[in-house]
Amino acid sequence: MFKRDFVGAPMRKALLAIQAGGTVSNCEIPYRKDEKYWITSAGTGKATFHISFNFMNTTDISMARIMLLEFEESNRHVRGSIATSYNDKNPPPELVTAYPSVASATYTNGIISFTMSTTHVAAPKTIT
Repeated sequence: MFKRDFVGAPMRKALLAIQAGGTVSNCEIPYRKDEKYWITSAGTGKATFHISFNFMNTTDISMARIMLLEFEESNRHVRGSIATSYNDKNPPPELVTAYPSVASATYTNGIISFTMSTTHVAAPKTIT
């Protein structure tokens, strides 16, 4: 529970800031030996979450690639979904701008990014 709460705290903080319509501070979290996630500001009430993937087993690499490609593809068919992009060769430009060292890093399955806004994290409306 400690690891989950400690590693997830920046995500929770960013989601609460988005929900409040505020801005998010950029951060980089190394959550495994060879993997990181980043949170970058995408403007007021928006943030982009970037997650790197680095698998060692060839089967895991192949299966992860299929799943990551499907995340991006499914985004095209769901109205109002979270903006998703998958970068398997080059990291997203906005991530390189915020963290230049990402340009020289290599990940077996690249980086997936999710951009979320206040509409995605708004408190549920109750029907009376």
